[in-house]
Order: sequence, then structure tokens, then C-alpha cells
Amino acid sequence: MSHNANTLEMIIHFSEVLVAKIDDNVSASLETLKLIPIISEVSEMNAKKTRRNS
Repeated sequence: MSHNANTLEMIIHFSEVLVAKIDDNVSASLETLKLIPIISEVSEMNAKKTRRNS
């Protein structure tokens, strides 16, 4: 039974680590999604400045 308990403990630990990594990736993806409109806005502002200076 000890062998099964160790295996189960390893599976639980692996699952916890995996969930934490997925959670980190989701957070990073959400941060990236928040930045996309800002980057787009800055690019648009730069394009307008370039057109005015031409």
C-alpha cells in the first residue's frame, strides 16, 4: 500500500505544479491581451505623427 500512496502523492504533486503553471500562463495571456490595445494605440499615435511630419 505504501507504494500506491507514494505514487498517488507524486500524481497529486505533479497535478498541483501543472495547475500552477497553467494558471501562470493564463495570467500572462491576460496581461498580454491587456497590452495589445495599448500597443495598437501607441502605434496609431506614431503613425499620425509621422503623417503630420511628412
